[in-house]
Amino acid sequence: MNNDNLLSTLQKLGLTYYEAKAYLALMILGVSKPSVIAEESGVPRTKIYEVLKKLEKDRWVTIEKSRPATVTPTYPRKVLEEHKLRFNHEIDGVSNELAMIYNDVIQKEVPKIRIVYSAESVSQMKSEVMGNAKNEIMSMGSLYLPHEADILRYNLMMTKKRSVRIRSITQPQNDADLETVKNLSQVIEIKEGHGYCLKTIMVDNKEVILVMANIKDEIPIMEDVIAVWITSPALTSCLASVFEMEWKNLEYYTDNK
Repeated sequence: MNNDNLLSTLQKLGLTYYEAKAYLALMILGVSKPSVIAEESGVPRTKIYEVLKKLEKDRWVTIEKSRPATVTPTYPRKVLEEHKLRFNHEIDGVSNELAMIYNDVIQKEVPKIRIVYSAESVSQMKSEVMGNAKNEIMSMGSLYLPHEADILRYNLMMTKKRSVRIRSITQPQNDADLETVKNLSQVIEIKEGHGYCLKTIMVDNKEVILVMANIKDEIPIMEDVIAVWITSPALTSCLASVFEMEWKNLEYYTDNK
């Protein structure tokens, strides 16, 4: 890399034109006096002390307070490593702040929505979304798909091992539901209530799955089941507040009732 490229790169790292010129000249001279650095670099003598003090502040050089003063360049790898660490820290900070803005604004304004049909597709959606949970899963309702406990049990066990809290408010409507709830109660926290033929699932305070089916003679028709997946922190927060209100007033499910 020639001096022009080095000069350009140093400026990209935050040095001014004069600072970059002075530092490059000092690297050629070694330990030197300000007047010699000014002459070698082309930096005006009236500016050289100001330039060198700024370089010292940013740890590019050290200045020995003698008469006359002597200036020593910092080992390039050391100073560049310090700048790289500081730059990476700043990048991480910017990344976190931008992510917060994205989550708080963009996702609220443009929710993602997906609808699936059939019990098989609904089960797959529930397994995927709940399996990716990082903090908490809450569900309300008493609509159970065929063999739901068998399908979800393993995924829920793996999710729980990641310290994800899983809670459900439900009321078995028939013997099949009762068996499902018994099996799931071995894995998740369950309280009795919300005996409606639909299911609302909230994941990590940002995703919601609504599971519904047509009802005929008070029995849900599984051939008509659908699920709607929505990414909306605002919607999830509202539903979670309803869940928490009901949860604190309900009794834990026991299979000996």
